[in-house]
This record gives sequence, structure tokens and C-alpha cells, in this order.
Amino acid sequence: MKIDEDDDFCTSDVSKEQSKGGGDVLLFLDESKGIEQEEEEKEKEESDYKRSLAAERKRAEDLDGARRDLEGRVVAWAKDSSGNTRNIRNLLSTLHTILWEGCKWKELSIGDLIEERKVKLAWRKAVVVVAPDKNLKEPPEVQYIARSVFEAINESFSTFNSDEK
Repeated sequence: MKIDEDDDFCTSDVSKEQSKGGGDVLLFLDESKGIEQEEEEKEKEESDYKRSLAAERKRAEDLDGARRDLEGRVVAWAKDSSGNTRNIRNLLSTLHTILWEGCKWKELSIGDLIEERKVKLAWRKAVVVVAPDKNLKEPPEVQYIARSVFEAINESFSTFNSDEK
């Protein structure tokens, strides 16, 4: 580095040579290409963001529609006439009536759920089937049922656990 006494700042020999030979023009062109690329990238990011917002909005609307269509059916399955969550044995033995076609749930009878350990085993299996994060790629109706059933059986199992102790 040399100190340029005329301008009172430091420059390198290379940058002095570039400015004499028109290097500044090339540098400007390179910077303008970089700016254009940055602007294109920002536009693409903004476009992608808007698309993802629109998709999320559509997903929320679809889930809301599924809720309106299915809420009565799910509440009738999960709650008794006084509005309390049904016991876990009842929910697990009737789970097949609320689940969607093609899910991996084997129908159980009340007789299958007499023993506490079998109730716990069936609850674990049910949680795996209806876990909301496992059904994200399913249609909105399936997602709504999965989330609602997940909440109901967990609430009921929590009551079952506290009653057993």
C-alpha cells in the first residue's frame, strides 16, 4: 500500500493501474450486474413468499371448511350429553366410526379394553394413527379429524390416568 499524497488516502498499486486503464468502468459494469441479480433474487423471494402466504391462507380456509362440516360428528363422538369427554375405553372402542377410510386402525371392542395395560397400549397405537404431524399431507377433512381425535383421546386418557392412581 502507498499513501497517495494528492488525495490523502491509501490506495494499492493495482487499483491505481486499473483506474488508469478503464478498470473502473468494468468494475461499475460488474457491480451493476450484481445489483440486477440481487434485485431479481429479491423479486423471486418476494414472489415465493406471496405464493406461500396464499397457499397457507388456502390451507386455513380448507381446514375451516372441514371443521364446519365435521365438527358436529366429532363432538358427538367425543363428548357425552353433558359436554364432558367420554371415557377412554368408550372412545377407543368407537374410534373406527370416526376415522377416515384407509387409516391403520384395527377395531377394538370394550372387552379388548378391560385391562389397564391394554387400554394404555391401544391409546398409544391410536395416538400414532391420529398424530396431527403425521397427517399433514392428507386432505383437510382428515387433518381436522386427526387433530380433534388426538385432542379428545389425550384428554380422556389424562383423566383415565388420574383416576387410576
